[in-house]
Amino acid sequence: MKKHPVELPPLEPGVAYLLALLRAALRKECPPPLPQGLSWERVCHVARAHRVENMAFGAARELVRRQAPEVARRWEELCTQNQVQTLTQQAEGARVLEALNRAGIPVILLKGSVLRRVYPRPDWRQMCDLDLFVGEKNLPAAAEILASLGFRAIEDKNDHHQSYDKPPYLHVELHTRLVHRRDRQLDFFSNPWSEAQPAEGVPGAYILRPNAFYLHMLTHMFLHYGAQDCTIRAVLDVALFRSVWGSQLDEGVLRQEFKRLHLAWLAGAVEQLAESWFGPEAPQPVPPGAEEVQWNICYPCLYGTYGSSQALIKAQSGGSKLAFIGRRVFPPLWQLERAYPLLRRCPVLLPFCWLHRLAKGLLGQRGKIHRELGSFRPPKL
Repeated sequence: MKKHPVELPPLEPGVAYLLALLRAALRKECPPPLPQGLSWERVCHVARAHRVENMAFGAARELVRRQAPEVARRWEELCTQNQVQTLTQQAEGARVLEALNRAGIPVILLKGSVLRRVYPRPDWRQMCDLDLFVGEKNLPAAAEILASLGFRAIEDKNDHHQSYDKPPYLHVELHTRLVHRRDRQLDFFSNPWSEAQPAEGVPGAYILRPNAFYLHMLTHMFLHYGAQDCTIRAVLDVALFRSVWGSQLDEGVLRQEFKRLHLAWLAGAVEQLAESWFGPEAPQPVPPGAEEVQWNICYPCLYGTYGSSQALIKAQSGGSKLAFIGRRVFPPLWQLERAYPLLRRCPVLLPFCWLHRLAKGLLGQRGKIHRELGSFRPPKL
């Protein structure tokens, strides 16, 4: 990634302090004092937006109880609900895996159910669902087993998994592929079983080997990054996974494969953030090449996709309205892939998508463009 000509603003206090709390939790240290002008209400809000409220409260509990008892009470109630969800996921998830194993259906554990093992406490890795790869052939039989356990199928628009719910806390996704049909990484992940190894202590279950799991983790992270709903928790996943499995990763092979997957830019920036935020020498200044990725991880969940994107473009434009217009008219490939899925397979079509987007804006969004230019000023987050 290219360096930005203009230095981006420092992290807002709520985000910076959240990172300090997470570092304190990992190191079992006392957290730093709450910065002047920052409220515990705001810290809780930022932690919840980034899906790390349990871990953050684990570090801040005593401080919050002394300084803001009412916030502490509400935050603790939220953490208790999350702990109940975690225990339910563990118990019900074990029943699901046992039933699938009895039926002779092998599964590959994906995402959070594996990452939870690298966290100091399982409830610190909050997760919404249990992701299981069963493949297309075994999907009907696996679906029948879930139905017999009280799950109901729910409609979704994904073409690589089927979703099932069991209120109030369990959501299971049975995967037939590791990525969407339209993703450019589809061929790379076409045969997950070739990279599977038995999951210790879970009969009939498998996990991807470290290199393959890491590649899939960053590929899935790109999906959320493109939708601009990626969070600090995703970077924490990378940091903790590398701290536990790093010795088994082949860095040379990973660099080559990330290049093949068109994800070298994101993997490099996220690894730099993981080291800067959570590494042994943390906190460290974020390298210039990772600043934009840091912004797109820290702010969309707090200010919305549009507000965060506009603030980033204005900051990068350095007070130049012409530079602002250029960045708005010619957004990067990853931002347009969601609106133009064909770009995932044919990135050479990017210039035509720019033109189509510009024409749509001029014809149907002239008022919005006028407001953007009329209110152009340096961002204040």
